[in-house]
Amino acid sequence: MKICFFSQGGFINQSGATYSLMDVAEELINRGHEVLVVVAGDRNLEIRNGIRYLTIPFYSMRMPLSGKKPVQFIKYMIKSFINQCSGVRIFFRLKNERIDLVHINGISTDIGPIFAKRIHRPCVWHIRQLLEEDLRVRIFREKNMIRWMNQASATIAISRAVQEKFARKLVTPPVLIYNGVPVEKYAIKDHQIFERTTTYILLAGRITAGKGQMEAIRAVEELVHSKDRVSVYLTITGNGDGAYLIDMKDYVKEHGLEDWISILPHQTDMRSLRKEMDIGLVCSKCEAFGRVTVETMMSKSLLIGADTGATPELIEDGVTGFLYRQGDYHSLAEKIRYAVTHREESRQIAERGYSEAIEKYSITRNVDQITALYEEILRKHEN
Repeated sequence: MKICFFSQGGFINQSGATYSLMDVAEELINRGHEVLVVVAGDRNLEIRNGIRYLTIPFYSMRMPLSGKKPVQFIKYMIKSFINQCSGVRIFFRLKNERIDLVHINGISTDIGPIFAKRIHRPCVWHIRQLLEEDLRVRIFREKNMIRWMNQASATIAISRAVQEKFARKLVTPPVLIYNGVPVEKYAIKDHQIFERTTTYILLAGRITAGKGQMEAIRAVEELVHSKDRVSVYLTITGNGDGAYLIDMKDYVKEHGLEDWISILPHQTDMRSLRKEMDIGLVCSKCEAFGRVTVETMMSKSLLIGADTGATPELIEDGVTGFLYRQGDYHSLAEKIRYAVTHREESRQIAERGYSEAIEKYSITRNVDQITALYEEILRKHEN
């Protein structure tokens, strides 16, 4: 089987959606399939064994929720025209490739489905974002994009939260297939937690207000300044919004929190960093899935996450992790305090979280489900 993936638009970056695409592509190659990935640029492009890339510039049609000015409308009309030209170039470059199926990664442009129609091959659309809720963006000319999505042979939702939202927009509800990650890359079977006087906490991911880093900072501030002076140390790591990052650093300095909080750039060796941690936090306002959630569970750290978006689908409160009230740093502080003062229970919860993540969210299981869908679609297409 030969599959052509279309990235979610714009320059390919180190987002969860991009990593998920590459993991699927690599696993498909390991199973003997051919994979070609169409990307808009090679900046930050992660080269993986066996994956062929076609780089042709095109634009994402995601726009800020506030983007309603006439100038922005004209800007996106120009982008749309450029994308049409890029689509023609892609067609002529790939028309003789004998592609069996086109797989669209995320909601961003209509280049992929148009290409699939031109070569008369089925199209699968992988919905990896909630858009308004998690990324604070909307799609330019959304009705047109939904029309193309309705023409796809199938759509895939990465969580029930995503499935429920798009079931209201699409004629046929998306198929639910949770994301998967490579177990061998993220599982830390021998990780021991809560064995030191100080409890070490990690919040990893893109630096932006939507990821809730300030919520974690204020929770730690409350704990270390409380009467019982809970001994915790928070590490925040990631790249992203420069202005928000400056605000975070200023807050830590102005409130004298340097002894309990460090803020680092994105770390390439996350496995080693996670080995030093007892607790992993997911403080996002609304995750469409939460790759970091699964990575943390596989590291056998205790996971504490916000009770919004898809996070409650991945964490059963008090069983495989803890949930706190999103937006309420007092609630987060209390969950951390409970974990620190109930260490044996916390270890058992982390063990259950680890086992569940290995069982439910492996790339093997993910690609098993995706290839089964591919085969069903191709059977119908050939009949």
